[in-house]
Amino acid sequence: MRHLLAAALALTFSAPARAADAVVVRGHKDRINAVAFTPDNKTVATGSTDKTVRVWDAKTGKELLSLEAHTGAVTGLAFSFDGKKLVTGGYGPRQKGTEVFTGEVKVWDVSSGKLLQTMEKTNLAVEAVAFDPNGRQVAANSGKLVHIWDVMTGTRKVTFEGHTDPVRGIGFDAQGARLVTAGEDGTVRVWHPDTGKLIHTLKGHQGLVLATAVAPNGVRAVTGGQDHSVRIWNIETGKEEAKLTKHGGPVSGVAMNPDGKNFATASGLDGTVRVWETETGKEVRILRLPKESKGPCRVAYAPDGKRLAIACFDNSLRVYELTAE
Repeated sequence: MRHLLAAALALTFSAPARAADAVVVRGHKDRINAVAFTPDNKTVATGSTDKTVRVWDAKTGKELLSLEAHTGAVTGLAFSFDGKKLVTGGYGPRQKGTEVFTGEVKVWDVSSGKLLQTMEKTNLAVEAVAFDPNGRQVAANSGKLVHIWDVMTGTRKVTFEGHTDPVRGIGFDAQGARLVTAGEDGTVRVWHPDTGKLIHTLKGHQGLVLATAVAPNGVRAVTGGQDHSVRIWNIETGKEEAKLTKHGGPVSGVAMNPDGKNFATASGLDGTVRVWETETGKEVRILRLPKESKGPCRVAYAPDGKRLAIACFDNSLRVYELTAE
């Protein structure tokens, strides 16, 4: 299950000399679908269509751990708030006689790479996963449904029904009081995680909602859409606070700075990652991606807010040093 492959893989990286430079890490054999930092800022994990999850040193690009994680593509991953566990979601086996894949959700021990729990399989492939703040539950979609499992037992506790098309993004607030989901039906939904009760349905995007991130204070969520827009929502009131339209392509990646003051959005088709002020919606930074990064991108903020990790369909991970001169 666990492979330390750093010596065998061809990794390339360069130390950041200015804001536009990045540590570039290559090792996956297929596109990267998910990226997340550990809470200690030191490492970053990626999940790929090559069926593996890999953990890298965020400063050097050295591979630290590789997991043969799923029977199909790994499409979502998230660390627990204490950094000790990693949840992964993805594609399971194809259902007999159909083109439909089952879904898999697994929980791992980060230090050892040991598989801790395999959740009850879902009927459809998983696209997004999240840990709740106390690390006792994980959420993941199965098509248009969202499920919550108990980490210790692997049993399903709650199912959320309301989206009419597949869910693409999931996020808890830092208190575990709300779960936010983003769907291909063009809606963003806010739920009570313990009961599955729908609190708000947020409408505004024209087309698929591709990604979401929740501010740590639990007041705001940010979403990116196929319509090239970024929306800031007040999830207490259910109101849209801002519509940001500077991207020139679908926004497939959204990440919140853990202090809640800024967030980042990524559009591989317009070749940019943009950093915004959460309170005002003001754009404060643009990172321009290389041409080979065209296509959907995922983005993750380091917990200290000093780095951004960006993974695109060119099979590479780029870690930008935001504090570089």
